[in-house]
This record gives sequence, C-alpha cells and structure tokens, in this order.
Amino acid sequence: RMTDRKLVFGQLRTAVFNARIAERGLLDDLDALLRDPTLGTRVKLTLTDVNVHDLLTFKHPAIPRIGRYIDLLLEKEAVHLFLPRANLHTFYRDLQDDGIDPVIPFINPSTDSIKLDGIGLFRDDRLAGRVKAEDMPYFVMLYDEFRQGVITVQVGQTEFVTLTALRSERDVRIRRKAGGALAAEISILLNGSVVEDFGYKNHKTKKSREELIRKINRKVEEKCERQIRLMQKLRADCIGMGQYA
Repeated sequence: RMTDRKLVFGQLRTAVFNARIAERGLLDDLDALLRDPTLGTRVKLTLTDVNVHDLLTFKHPAIPRIGRYIDLLLEKEAVHLFLPRANLHTFYRDLQDDGIDPVIPFINPSTDSIKLDGIGLFRDDRLAGRVKAEDMPYFVMLYDEFRQGVITVQVGQTEFVTLTALRSERDVRIRRKAGGALAAEISILLNGSVVEDFGYKNHKTKKSREELIRKINRKVEEKCERQIRLMQKLRADCIGMGQYA
C-alpha cells in the first residue's frame, strides 16, 4: 500500500540460501520457485555461510546495490567457466539425472567486499561438502571445458607461475576392469601462455621450458586428483562420471 508499482517475484535474479538449510535439503525450498509462473528457470542459486540478512545488508561504498553486485559477480565467473552455472534449471536437471549431482557456488562477505568462496557439492538435494576457493579452477577442469581462464600455479617451494589465455578441454573414457568394475579415465588438455614466473627463473632454453611444463602438469594432476578423492569420500558425483558410465 506504499508504492504505485506492482510487486512481483519476476524480478528475482538470485536466490541465496544459508549452508545449514542446504545441508537439510533444498528441494522443498526451491519447489515454490519452480512452480511460480512469473519466475524463469534462469534464477541463479548461491549459498552462504553467514546469516543471509547480514549478507544482503552488507555496506560498502563500491557496492551501492548488493543484489546486482552478486548477480554480476556470479555471471562474470560463469562466462569464463571458472564457476559452473547454477540456476533453477541446472540444479533441478542434475537432481533428476542419475549420472550427476548438482553444484552451487558459495559467496561470503570479507572485510572489504563480497567474494566467491568455493563450490558446494551436493548428494541429491543435500549439501555434502565443498570445493575450496583456491581449488575452483581444478574442479572446473574436471567438470567442463573453459576459455579465457587465468590461474597461478605453485610449482615449487617458492616458485609460482601465472598462466593466461588458458583453454581447457576434457575427455572422459570408461573401461571395464577384470571382475566387471568400471574405471574412468579423465584426460585434460591445457593450452595457455606463461606471463609471469614468480620464482625468477629463466626459461629461454627449450630444456627449461619443458621442465616447467612437467612441473605444471604434476601440480594440476595432483590438484585434480584431490578433488576426485573428495567427491569419492562424499559419494557425490558432481563432475558427471555416471553420465558416461
């Protein structure tokens, strides 16, 4: 009774849920959004560790409209696919698919801004665990292909290498081992340019460059295998191996 505008849910861009609610299961909460004809299925989903009210009332001079900031933050990351798209459609699609489990990103306030803070891994509609923020690029390498990525890889005790214009391609093969068990082999092809070596190494020689590539390969493989072991522990197939099996 205090506005001349019609109030509708149709302007909803992002639905934010506290992690404790997601641990109990999101399907009942999403049901109202799924059945609302004024809402599209592209409404983004995100999780937070803090009280949602505290997140949505976060004050910062560089963030005049917190809702739009969150929407653009999620969209920017999804365009470069360092973040899987998570909306009503993808969540419900993956929930109904026997071969993959849903994922939803985390956002949390920091001291001076709001930041992406990992990826929630679901088993059915319940939050089972999460990918740490620093491991998100490696999870996405297993999840899908991406373009235009930038990552910094620690390849030694004090050596960090930054790769830009990064392109990732994924290939999955399923084979049957002796005894009938299935095994999945995931091959990842990375192409990119080294723009910085914070170990102050000289890579003018071919031998030095080949050694750097081997170091990057080992580190990426180690990080990806860690994500696979995490999902095995949680019994959550969020990268869709079941679709190939």
